[in-house]
Amino acid sequence: MPLFQQPDATFCGKEIQSGAVFYSVARHYVFSIKTAALSGGFTGDYEFVPRANLTSDALQTAECAFRVERERAELKLAELGTIDVYELRPQKVFVSRESHLSDSLFIHSSYSVLLHFYSGPKNVRNSGFRLEYTYGKQERLPDIAGGIQTDSTFSECTLQISSKNGKSGKIASSQLASRSSSLPSKCVIVFEGNQNEKVSVRFTYFNLYAPEHANTTKRCAEYDHLTAAVRVGARFSRIDTWCSKDVPPQLMSSSNILQMEYNTKSSRAVRESASQEVGFRLEYNFHADWNMGEMEAQYDSSRGCRFVFNSSRKESGKLWSINYPGLYPRNLLCEYIFHGREDQIVHIHFEYFDVEGFNQCDEQSQSDFVLFSNYQSPDRNNRRVCGRFLPRISTMSESNYYRMVFSTNEIFDATGFYAHYQFLSAHQNPTISKVKFTPSAASSTHCSVALLLLYALISANA
Repeated sequence: MPLFQQPDATFCGKEIQSGAVFYSVARHYVFSIKTAALSGGFTGDYEFVPRANLTSDALQTAECAFRVERERAELKLAELGTIDVYELRPQKVFVSRESHLSDSLFIHSSYSVLLHFYSGPKNVRNSGFRLEYTYGKQERLPDIAGGIQTDSTFSECTLQISSKNGKSGKIASSQLASRSSSLPSKCVIVFEGNQNEKVSVRFTYFNLYAPEHANTTKRCAEYDHLTAAVRVGARFSRIDTWCSKDVPPQLMSSSNILQMEYNTKSSRAVRESASQEVGFRLEYNFHADWNMGEMEAQYDSSRGCRFVFNSSRKESGKLWSINYPGLYPRNLLCEYIFHGREDQIVHIHFEYFDVEGFNQCDEQSQSDFVLFSNYQSPDRNNRRVCGRFLPRISTMSESNYYRMVFSTNEIFDATGFYAHYQFLSAHQNPTISKVKFTPSAASSTHCSVALLLLYALISANA
């Protein structure tokens, strides 16, 4: 069986000139050589290029699509292959070249610049391009309510919301209506905070137009809908899509950028003639911490996401996952640390538990999980829990120290957990019963079948 079905390019004779360079798209590269007669063959050198050499500070918005957000752009292009360069407002073509440039090409724009690069037929190899860019200042675009700026970089309609113009505000879909006249229309809302900030969004009204009896559960994208995405590394990852009266949960980004896309398939006349208001309203907030002040734990900002509970300050209270009862952020690692007196133990009782995962809640199953440990160092008896559990669950420490770790990946979302904690006296001589937990029939279909040590506190006087 061949290593590949269709080659990227085929060469024969002397088609490959001396000094030609080939790069792989991924970490594998295959050369297949077929000879029918004696020939001089070839010689060449190979090199494994570190991935760090191929990175940039551009944000990947889609496959083979990158965006750099700054002010006025000045570009210097060299080693140009086949490329078109556009200025987006007003849209015009700066240059379209299909051959090599002997000199560098300098481009200056007061607005956004779009570059289209075409690699051409697979059997034709161009030298590509190298780009250097710098930024200068420009006058700010006109503001509308709430420190929002319009920009046509993404689509025909974009609202750019920066924390530099205010840490909180409100948005209504009616603000987008005047900026889009074609059908279907798409408006993009981009929330961007400072590098150390997160973005929280809460919907106060949500009612998008859908025909009566429309199957919005399975065909949501065919009607008016809203999609949210968060930045994960250098790309945007979709959270979910909502339509009709399916109100989105409270959202929080794990980085400084959150993006929403509002797509309308209906006409403005249809929306305006509806018996109920059609559209949405939301409130947004930029914050440097995790908005967990009501939990009354000591927040250790030097550790990223760490909350410390000390019995000397409070012997009982409540705790919850980041952004509860909304969707917890992705790529999260939070610690909940409990310090009691020497004669105390820690008891945690979960009222609600919904953490995306299954099986053993490990990396192989790509699960989010909550981990319990009695030690500050790695504990070989660490107990991981994930899934959605009914009935309620409890856990207890072996000493006056307890550590709970909440870890999420970049793939799925859920609504997290809500629990009560209490520091108890060890002099009560509690008896610990180890119980194998099995999800009940009422549990969600994605419940974990992981083992949970369920601790029951039995008073000595009972």
